[in-house]
Amino acid sequence: MKSALTIFRRDLSAFFTSPIGYIFMIVFLLMGVGLYITSFFTFPVADMRSYFSNLPILLCVFLPAVTMRIWAEERKENTWEMLLTFPMKAWQLVIGKFLAVLAFFTLTLVATLTVPLMLAVLGDPDGGAIFGGYLGTFLLGAFFLAVGIFISGLCRDQIVAFVVTLLACFLIFLLGTNFISAYIDGVFPGLGSRLAMFVGMLDHYNAFVRGVVEIADVFYFVAWTAIFLFLNMLFIEGRSRPKAKLAFAGSVVMSLAIGFLVNWLLVDQSLGRFDMTENKIYTVSPASTSIMADLKQPIQVNVYITPKDKMPTGMKTLEQDVVDKLDELRIASKGKLQFKTIHLEAANMVGKQPEIDTAAPGEEKEKPKDEKEAIEERMLAKGVQPFAVQAIEEDTVTSKLIYSSIGVQFGATAEEIIPQVAPQTLPDLEYRLISTVNKLTRDKKPVIALVAPEDALNIPPEVRQMYAQMGQQLPQADDPFDKLQQYLQHEKYEVRRIKLNQQDPLPEEFDALVILDPRSFNERQ
Repeated sequence: MKSALTIFRRDLSAFFTSPIGYIFMIVFLLMGVGLYITSFFTFPVADMRSYFSNLPILLCVFLPAVTMRIWAEERKENTWEMLLTFPMKAWQLVIGKFLAVLAFFTLTLVATLTVPLMLAVLGDPDGGAIFGGYLGTFLLGAFFLAVGIFISGLCRDQIVAFVVTLLACFLIFLLGTNFISAYIDGVFPGLGSRLAMFVGMLDHYNAFVRGVVEIADVFYFVAWTAIFLFLNMLFIEGRSRPKAKLAFAGSVVMSLAIGFLVNWLLVDQSLGRFDMTENKIYTVSPASTSIMADLKQPIQVNVYITPKDKMPTGMKTLEQDVVDKLDELRIASKGKLQFKTIHLEAANMVGKQPEIDTAAPGEEKEKPKDEKEAIEERMLAKGVQPFAVQAIEEDTVTSKLIYSSIGVQFGATAEEIIPQVAPQTLPDLEYRLISTVNKLTRDKKPVIALVAPEDALNIPPEVRQMYAQMGQQLPQADDPFDKLQQYLQHEKYEVRRIKLNQQDPLPEEFDALVILDPRSFNERQ
């Protein structure tokens, strides 16, 4: 290990004896922090998710610039052969160089800690979520650095090493995006989704950005980092052996196959999950997990919401919050709960008048509706309606119509709508969603035996006696429990109203007995 530390000190000092290290740090800080600060002062929220969400793209560009010289420069300066003749093993050379670039990258990340310090002064950020974001960025950076060192060992020119590493990192990133996976699925059905699961790193990284540390995600980054370092070591060891290229190619294929197999085994599996957020907002309750474990077929959840750029300032993160919670439920259900987001705009439904086609004389025909308008009219028929919220525009408080509802569909049943999902109702979102899933998926309606007086008008005994002496009937009372009965029926319960006497006893089968406003029960009752 002493030899590896020697290489580590040599390569790390090289970053600070030339301008490249300082230039990298300055440009990375200016772009990463600058983009975040611009969005922060536009929508001031003490949250760093937008910062960490932008980092993968920046790392795809800047980390290849760090690794391109690791081996390629050794060849350029004719120190490659001399370095390989040192009394060091191949793994010591690789580990030493990898630790050097990883230490440099870690110092660069440390320089960005001014951002959470600023948030701590201005607001109350979630420290657990910030820690998760930095941990995910560190692991992603280690992965990209291992890829860069491997490719640098294959190339003789630094520019070639930079370009190839840049393309490799972007490919790994893009394969995890919904846009690319959907496009590939359109050409080769199912291929894009499989590539996103087996190769793409975005889902693994996004869990850390939310503040959730999943052991399977940590294992993903550590495993792929180890694979590329191992391949780099094999390449150096077999550089002068006969048939080295053929053996190395076989090792590359076998290592990648093992990596893909491990990813396939870990898809939607949890080896241990730690919610680092302050209020444990992504911790799924045992009851929810139990209900979803009993699902016999998948549940489809649709999020009907106004696009982020059309939302009021205080609700800009609503879609991300809802999607993050649904993603945790998807993982807890082991893929049985699937969801997608459908963007709707209330402006398409306000002030719209049917257009008239006057091509045929004397006959009026309605033109085909715009696609977005037609979609929103269908949503309106299903019960997805916009609602008004307060918005501040140019120092003026106005009312703005937005969409924010969730639809739940199980099999051939009608879609059940959860209306008006807002930031203040997010803590109850899991309960509302899982209770809806439970209603839709149970085999039969639970039976409730409801005992409630039909005449519940609160009339004192002396008034009743006065009406009796006058020979008049008491005023007719509306049944105050009728709305409760209707609500229970709407919640998919079978309600049987009984009087709990010999003529109207308890039903033979019931799941719950509800007694409201008991009057005078006899001993038997």
